[in-house]
Amino acid sequence: MRKGAVQQVFIYMMVIVIAGAVLLIGYSSIESLIERSCEVEKTNFLSRLERAFTGHERVGSSSIVELSAPCDYDLLCFVNFTASADNVDLQDEAMEQIRDNLDAGTGMNVFIGDSRSAEAILSKGGLEVENSAVICINSTRGIFEFRLTGIGRGRTLVSGE
Repeated sequence: MRKGAVQQVFIYMMVIVIAGAVLLIGYSSIESLIERSCEVEKTNFLSRLERAFTGHERVGSSSIVELSAPCDYDLLCFVNFTASADNVDLQDEAMEQIRDNLDAGTGMNVFIGDSRSAEAILSKGGLEVENSAVICINSTRGIFEFRLTGIGRGRTLVSGE
């Protein structure tokens, strides 16, 4: 093999190594960016949810709330603030995680997730759920829709729409 051919093979190998490193670094950067984007979406969702509760503690105040679902979540669950783990029916893994959270006594009673998992996102005192201990709202086209009604003494009733 000639000297020029050996150098050319070495150059091709270096190009492949450098291109692979650039692709690997680029992939991990994009993955990190997507992860951060999801965290920002969840934070914005939580802010909008907390704002929705503001003003619904007075008797008779009522409105339908529509919130865009963050990330890939499609389930928003509210748990009555007086509920215990015994009041939560186990229908899927998400309900089991909600029940475990109640058993732990964290005080968290608003959860977001899907049928496989639920993540506690808010502790809302005075939250009551219509006709049960837990109500889960499925997103429709990426939107959670539910009604908040003030029932007095700092309490808010959540019902599905």
